[in-house]
This record gives sequence, structure tokens and C-alpha cells, in this order.
Amino acid sequence: MPLLNPNYVAGEDLYPARIVKRATDENNAVLMADDGTAVPVGVVFNGTREAPIPSVTTAYAALDQEPVRVHGPGDVAEVEIGETLTDGCEVMAGTNGVAMVATAGNYVVGICQRGVTYASGEKAWIHVMIYQKNA
Repeated sequence: MPLLNPNYVAGEDLYPARIVKRATDENNAVLMADDGTAVPVGVVFNGTREAPIPSVTTAYAALDQEPVRVHGPGDVAEVEIGETLTDGCEVMAGTNGVAMVATAGNYVVGICQRGVTYASGEKAWIHVMIYQKNA
């Protein structure tokens, strides 16, 4: 049986619950996606590499060159949002891998399962399915 969701290596320090794309210069490495123009791989798992202690630790899912779990097509994942999302809206990457409403011509990383009104740091559940939005 093929491995549908392989583990990846962080190509940079990655925050949890962010949309990622493949790094072009490293095998099996992922970077935070900055917009919807690059094909996304999926969403980094929503967990940190260390216990989150306020003002002591930075909440990274993985540091550069560490293994990182990525939710891929078929998974349901939590993703940090960058604007208000509604039920059933198509989601693409925004700055630093946050979720935005997808626009025509960009790559969709998934479909929002439950609408969320934007507030800094809020997360929404999406069903990961990767395709290009036509209109």
C-alpha cells in the first residue's frame, strides 16, 4: 500500500497549522507557502516541538532540517487563518502560510469545514484537497 502522506523535512523553521509547499532546492523539504501561486503540499500538523511556555519558547512545529508531519489530500486539518472564512469556501495560502479565501487562478489547499471569523491566531478546520481554482 503506498504511503499517501509521507513525512517531510522542514526547509525552514515552520509554525504549526500553516500551509506548506515543496522546497525546490532540497529533496522532500517543505517551506511555508506565501500565496496561492505555488502548488501546496498540505498543512503542517497543529502541534509544537516543545511544550509551549509563554515568553520562554517559540511555538515551532519543526526547525530547519527536522522531520515534520504534513496533512495531505484526504485529511482534515486545522489551519491558522488570515481572514474570515465561511463554510464551504475554498482556501489558499496567504502570507506565511495562513489560510485565505481562494481566488481564481490560484491553487486551493482545501475546503473550509466550519466558518470562522478572523481573529489573530484563530484556526479553522479544512478538508485538504489540492487543485487549481478556475473561476
